[in-house]
Amino acid sequence: MLKLKVNQDCLLNITIDGTLSQQYELKAGDLIEWKGERVFSLDLNDGGGVEAEFNGKTLPPFGASGSPVHVDLSADGSDE
Repeated sequence: MLKLKVNQDCLLNITIDGTLSQQYELKAGDLIEWKGERVFSLDLNDGGGVEAEFNGKTLPPFGASGSPVHVDLSADGSDE
């Protein structure tokens, strides 16, 4: 389970388990969550624009505010 709290407007492309890919225009204040089995791959145009919780664990910031970032989160707890 991946939950995002959006602090700054940003663009997100998410791929879940290598098959389901979606694009979002996220707005400050949005709360969104996804369920997956293995891997979440995120491409954000603002790595510092969101707060994330993955499988109940709060994650550190993905990157600096305004900086694009790619993040892979694996269900086994490893970052790919």
